[in-house]
Parts: sequence; structure tokens; C-alpha cells
Amino acid sequence: MKPQDPPDKQVDYNSTSCIAYCTVDGYFYGRTATKQLFRFKLEDMVCEYIKNDKYNTSVAEAENNYIVSMMFGPTDPTKLYTSYGVSSLISVQDVAKPESEEEIYAGHLNVRADGSSTTQVINGYRTDCLFSWNNQMSIIADESGQKSMYIADAGTQTIRKIDMNTGMITTVVGRQGVQGNQSGTPLGLTVKGDLYISDCGSGCVRKLSLR
Repeated sequence: MKPQDPPDKQVDYNSTSCIAYCTVDGYFYGRTATKQLFRFKLEDMVCEYIKNDKYNTSVAEAENNYIVSMMFGPTDPTKLYTSYGVSSLISVQDVAKPESEEEIYAGHLNVRADGSSTTQVINGYRTDCLFSWNNQMSIIADESGQKSMYIADAGTQTIRKIDMNTGMITTVVGRQGVQGNQSGTPLGLTVKGDLYISDCGSGCVRKLSLR
């Protein structure tokens, strides 16, 4: 690639954590572990700095490899969702409006569901819920207009679901703090008819029927 950033906005492309493709403008968007959002097109491979992350963690950048998932909505394809696992929240921003702020979509900044007396309640409305090292997410929409976001919440050992029409979060499978098959931890997931979950530590991919 050919970085074209001004000197005060140099992007550390070597620390790119995740990318997502926008079907509307034809750009690939990437985030780095050094708290930057950038974009590029395959036609010229010129990288363009956009802005610094607003909700990335304040811990040392060497530990910032928990920006593990980023995707555009299937029915609102300019809205970019980012799972900041180390900050325990999901953000959203509209890339069609560069001046718009990155906002918290779900979770609380740097507050995790760890089972203590103050942080054990993990469900509820999306901005009231708590995650714990939330990892990969997937959004699906059906013909009726129902939209759902599924999140692999590694710290609570659960799969969470956000009803994107109502904003309510439920636990789809798993129990907080109880590991899955052969001490597996859910890190990644995707939807193809059913929900497929990669279980780190158990060496398997598990299937959850959504029908």
C-alpha cells in the first residue's frame, strides 16, 4: 500500500486488527491496535487516515489486540459496527458522514460483567447491558425486517443476541463463567442458516440451530 497520511496522522498499518468492506463507497475500512481508523480501495491501494478511535481502551497499545470484529450492517450498509473487546463495548458510526461521532451501541466503556455483586447483571437494553471481552459479531436480517446481532462474549462464556429492532439483549446459549465443550471459549461466530461458533481451547466449531 502507499500511505498518504500527513505527518501528524501517520497510521501504523502493521498493527491493523480488523477490516470490513463497504458496498456503498467501495472502500475497505481498517482499525489498528494503535487506535486509528483508515480506509483504502483496491484500485489504487492508497490508504487514507480517517480519525482516531473514540472508545478504544486506554491500556498500553501492546495489549490492544482485542479490537476483534468490525462489520457493516446488512440493511444500513454505511453503519460500521466495531467490537472493542478490551473496552467491553460495541460502537457504531456512519462512514457516509465522516463528521459524525462514533457512538456506543451496546455495553459500557471499560465495565465488564465479571460476576461480582455490581457487574453480574449482563442483559437488558443494549446500552444497559454488560459484556466481558466481547469478540466477533454477526448481523442477520430476515424478509420481515427483523434484525439481530449475535456476539461471542468470551469473558462470560456465552453467545449474546441483540434484537436490533427493540434494542434488547438476551443470552442465547451458555452460562456466565461456565466454559463450553472441553473448556472451550467462544471467540468467533458467523451465520449461514444456523449459527456457527469457533470454540477456542476445544479445537472445534459448534453449531447452534436458529430454526
